[in-house]
Amino acid sequence: MNMRRFGLTLLVYLSFSWALLAQPSRVPVVRYGVPLDSLVLSDPFILADAKTNRYYLTGTGGLLWKSKDLKHWDGPYAVAQTDPNSWMGPQPMIWAAEIHPYQGKYYYFATFTNRAVKIDTVQGNVIERRACHVLVSDQPDGPYVPMQAPTYLPAHMPTLDGTLWVDTDGKPYLVYCYEWLQNLNGTIEKMELKPDLSGTVGTAKLLFRASDSP
Repeated sequence: MNMRRFGLTLLVYLSFSWALLAQPSRVPVVRYGVPLDSLVLSDPFILADAKTNRYYLTGTGGLLWKSKDLKHWDGPYAVAQTDPNSWMGPQPMIWAAEIHPYQGKYYYFATFTNRAVKIDTVQGNVIERRACHVLVSDQPDGPYVPMQAPTYLPAHMPTLDGTLWVDTDGKPYLVYCYEWLQNLNGTIEKMELKPDLSGTVGTAKLLFRASDSP
């Protein structure tokens, strides 16, 4: 095999593997006592939950692992229950999920992508429907279900990597990235969240642009 064909094969393999990580199977096989160095996960996020005295690991793919010692993990569990009739479609890709405890509940911040919906084309790149969204649960291990807001951010913008930030004014905010594929100079922005995080309030505020970095 020549190097050009090898490079193409590797690219296809990596793209396929990445897509599998971002798109979990419907019924994952749960394993117990899996060593940390045996887990394969992109964009990992760990919640250390004092209420249950457990660690909860999630990330791209939307699956969840549990541990008592950070060394051995049980999982994966499918915990995100999205609405198939929403903009996300029946089986959205899930990226960069995070779990945040807030005022007695647990909130699942993640990037959801519906590849069947195209919102724009910029410099030859087709922009898929991708956005930050928030699900809620009474327990850290879910299930996480939708709240009242059908969308958190404008539908015409591809956004990703959302997280929770409580600012010095005591208000909760959704901090996220407006993707460079559309605006050609990625931005970090924030938008105020409702007190129960069930939706957003007002308009976004620009924090900085990618080009602001030295």
